[in-house]
Amino acid sequence: MKKFKSIFIYTAILAGVALYSCEGPAGKDGVNGQDGMDGENGTAVCQECHNSDQDMAIKVSQYNKSFHANGENAAYANRSGCTKCHTSQGFVDFATTGTPAASYINPLQQNCYTCHQVHKTYTEADWTLTTKTAVVLDHHTGSDAAKYTYDKGNSNLCANCHQGRTLSPALPNLGGVDVTLSNTRWGTHHGPMANVLIGNGGYEVAGTISYATNVHASISTGCVNCHMATPYGTMAGGHNLGMVFDQHGTELLNITGCSPCHANTTTAEQSALRIKVTNFQATTQALLDALEAKLITAGIYDAVAGLNKTGTFSANIAGAYINYQTVKEDKSLGVHNPQYTKALLQNAIESLP
Repeated sequence: MKKFKSIFIYTAILAGVALYSCEGPAGKDGVNGQDGMDGENGTAVCQECHNSDQDMAIKVSQYNKSFHANGENAAYANRSGCTKCHTSQGFVDFATTGTPAASYINPLQQNCYTCHQVHKTYTEADWTLTTKTAVVLDHHTGSDAAKYTYDKGNSNLCANCHQGRTLSPALPNLGGVDVTLSNTRWGTHHGPMANVLIGNGGYEVAGTISYATNVHASISTGCVNCHMATPYGTMAGGHNLGMVFDQHGTELLNITGCSPCHANTTTAEQSALRIKVTNFQATTQALLDALEAKLITAGIYDAVAGLNKTGTFSANIAGAYINYQTVKEDKSLGVHNPQYTKALLQNAIESLP
């Protein structure tokens, strides 16, 4: 048995040697492949915006001095029904999904991300606006949609928030039924600029002044034509969005967007336009004061609180209050739409005892 095992082991060894001796010589190593092309510099795309031309710094500096940046509305208006316009996150959600959240952790004031699609492509396409869709105004009068649709290019973004809110109860028809107000917050809210500009949303009672078409409404670019006109440093225009600035203690208008409708090529012409605007605003304020006095007498307005009173009021009294509040909250003192503003106030005054 032992002899058989030895013969078996010896045979296996010989077979292994035979198999090994049949293997050929090792082949040569293959040729290395060519190196791939270098990728694009990681900062090349970023430099489309983040570069040494200071353009971004200019716009940021202007915006940092704006009311939008410094109004601090985001903190107290971080609640349902307010976040769309008073927080940056809310407006972005509204523009992208149509539905802002009821509130946000760390609510932000409006900033670059509010209006622009920042860091989506890391190219200049990031400056694309978050929305430019025409705006059907929440608060409007009449059934002709064209008359209450704001469609002015880039300014459509502004109109989403700078418009009157829906009235509840609704604005009465001329000479219609009485209106019962159960709370003191009835009105168009704080920014009905889009309504005033296109001349829609007021209680248009007949009177001595016609509700004429506004020449400002014919400007195809709308708000940005004047509010983002060639800036005065960081103090007005451009991304500051303001229309006035202080020059050695004197308040001046940034009228660079007023041409070609208004001559402003010389110092004298600029001065004349400023005087014209100042005088018209003074006239508007006088009409507001006169209408306010009548509304107080009518019992609908609390001048101390700056709010309406509760109760039941005639259509003319309720309509006159909406005209007063609309012009007051527009904050241009009639400049956005001189004829329409004057008609709303003067005719309302005439309609009240």
